[in-house]
Amino acid sequence: MKKVCCVLVLVFLGGAVGKAGTLCYLRFEEGSGFGAYDEEGRMNGGVMDFTSVPGGGYTGRGWSTDVPSATVPLTGQANTGSMHFTDFIDLSTINTLILGYEFTIELFMKPEMPVSVSPMFNFSYGSALSFWLGEDSGNLYFGSLLHTASTSDSASLVSLNEWQHFALVVDSTSYAIYINSQVQASNPLPTGGEGPYQFGTLPVAGTRSLGDGFSGWMDEFRISDEALSPSQFLNATIPEPTTLGLLGLGLLSLLIRRRK
Repeated sequence: MKKVCCVLVLVFLGGAVGKAGTLCYLRFEEGSGFGAYDEEGRMNGGVMDFTSVPGGGYTGRGWSTDVPSATVPLTGQANTGSMHFTDFIDLSTINTLILGYEFTIELFMKPEMPVSVSPMFNFSYGSALSFWLGEDSGNLYFGSLLHTASTSDSASLVSLNEWQHFALVVDSTSYAIYINSQVQASNPLPTGGEGPYQFGTLPVAGTRSLGDGFSGWMDEFRISDEALSPSQFLNATIPEPTTLGLLGLGLLSLLIRRRK
């Protein structure tokens, strides 16, 4: 009987959600003020050009209660706030953040039509990583700068004015872009685009114009030091306890029959 109990414990633990090695997690729950809190404590404040928040001369921009869901699917945490951007997420701050050869950057976004290009996040100082959503002749695309190498990929899975999950997953040899856990692009890293990446001090030059920033909402921005799989993304649903229970009962029934 002890063996049966041990197996059941392993079944339930196997369904638990493991937390990746998180380097930075901005949830945009503040709702006011000029700073964003990083749950990991590395990039508190100054991570965006908050001189333009709220409003920044553009009606409706700033803190928002428009969110992708009432809770974060992976963690179950309450989600009450997002940011309607006039700028992009800029981690070129007084802090130093080093990404190795594998990492994942993910966020929820509700993009509006880009004004030429719509920067999503940008890091720069010695080593650079930048990523943007662009529009060319009515077609959306993703562009990036990996060190000195640039990439361009279709963004055909992106829906304007709707919430969706975005993830950039990089390993030592390749990168992949996911929209709602579906692969949008998967390619070898361009020559010169390999890690590691170091982000640190870089003065931010004034408030950018609307055309220089992301057009739309962003929420739940997380950087992990692993090349995550879709089951580890923030939009992944926690397995229902009832499902785990049924699996456990089925296994228990099988073991009992074998013991007879």
